[in-house]
Amino acid sequence: DDGAGPGRGQSALAGESGQALADGISAALAGFTVEYVMSLRSRFVIQTDSGVEDVTAAGGAEGSLCLVDDRRKVILIARAALPPAVTPAYILAQAVAHRLLPEMSETLVAPLAAILASAPDDILNVLQLLRFQEDSVRADDRKRGVPGEPLLVVDEANVEFKPVRTFLPDEIVAWQDRSNTGATPGAKPLLRYGRILVATEEEEALA
Repeated sequence: DDGAGPGRGQSALAGESGQALADGISAALAGFTVEYVMSLRSRFVIQTDSGVEDVTAAGGAEGSLCLVDDRRKVILIARAALPPAVTPAYILAQAVAHRLLPEMSETLVAPLAAILASAPDDILNVLQLLRFQEDSVRADDRKRGVPGEPLLVVDEANVEFKPVRTFLPDEIVAWQDRSNTGATPGAKPLLRYGRILVATEEEEALA
């Protein structure tokens, strides 16, 4: 077999929502199977007037541990070449991560390896243990105080209307979003987080 590194990364998947990312990965890997081989070696050939000449050095180094073959839709893993401490699941995770999200591959390999090595019924538990499947409370906490995000229920009760109050630089405030002109009559106003910025002339006056 000709050895080569995992194929082209589809960086367009980066930045997608969790469901869109999962759907993208599923579509990109649809139809692929995994096969074990004894070894993967790289061959080097040159085109000459008489044809193709193999110039691979005799007894050359081993090729890569994994090869993604797009034509046959197969991922080859040189299992016999793996040291005892390296599992096939880790090599497969490395290939998948480098192929789909190369800019995030270093942080995705270990979690993917754990998921690939898990029984189907255990995957949800693994995701929860690795904090990949977050509950709504944890997800909302990350939005708290972020400018532009809707106010959380826990903060709505603390909103006070004080138009003459002097605000401090970088203070988190609430503001009413009036852009939703199609809002249902009688519905409560949409409040969002904001942050107080100090203009240049105000910075000079405070100095």
